[in-house]
Amino acid sequence: MATSAHLNKPTGVTLDIFGNLFIADTGNNVVREVPVDNIGTMVAGNIYTVAGDNVGHAAGYTGEGGTAVGAQMNAPQAWWWITPTTFSSPTPITTSSAK
Repeated sequence: MATSAHLNKPTGVTLDIFGNLFIADTGNNVVREVPVDNIGTMVAGNIYTVAGDNVGHAAGYTGEGGTAVGAQMNAPQAWWWITPTTFSSPTPITTSSAK
């Protein structure tokens, strides 16, 4: 379940046109998805890593031409989803630290 996920400094969330939730899990260097419906092997309400190093959570800039979960990301901050029919992106909800 998504409620049992161990997020580390999430800094941005957004929804795609289907209602799936995407989270920029900055401290873990990954992007996570919580699907609203059962899709393929994904179960609605569970949380999945869809981009970034899912095993070691290593920061980096590798993975060109490979799978999204095999790539390394360096502290993703926000996530925009481009819809294939409208070519527009929803505004991500981001957090910022107080100074």
